[in-house]
Amino acid sequence: MKKITTLMDLLAEQIHSLYETESKLKKAVYKLIDDVDSVELGRKLNQYADKTKEKIARFEEIFSIMRESESGNGNETVEAILKSSKKIISRITLKEVRDAAILSKVQRINHLLICEYGTACAFARALDLEKVAELLHESLVEEKQADQELSILAKEEINIKAIKEVNYDEV
Repeated sequence: MKKITTLMDLLAEQIHSLYETESKLKKAVYKLIDDVDSVELGRKLNQYADKTKEKIARFEEIFSIMRESESGNGNETVEAILKSSKKIISRITLKEVRDAAILSKVQRINHLLICEYGTACAFARALDLEKVAELLHESLVEEKQADQELSILAKEEINIKAIKEVNYDEV
């Protein structure tokens, strides 16, 4: 594994991690859609996965600008979240509660991506890589928009349905 000695090395490492995360996330979100009951949640997750394709395409341009290959080391944090999500979702018996769990796991990963895109964007700007910063910022804006839409969906539909399905007097 290459040593990281400069901010450029650190940016490259972060970009490889983001690329691997987006690649794995796209597949994972499409699989999660099969477990979703809410039509609106399924639609939002489908949109999220489709946007992931656009972000992956941006990375091709970033790699070209930075003269980097597309191989990366992955993101252990996201992989752990996806693994734990599968375990939790498999134990949930009510479809409405399962939808809430799926949405919360996608948002958890989304929040991590917001942090990572913001950091990578700041590194690119510090290194005067404005085109790279612009491409990363575009993905950052999309992640924030997705987070806002998922939060509204959670508040206005998913969490309400999950609460209604449980009689807390019997628990």
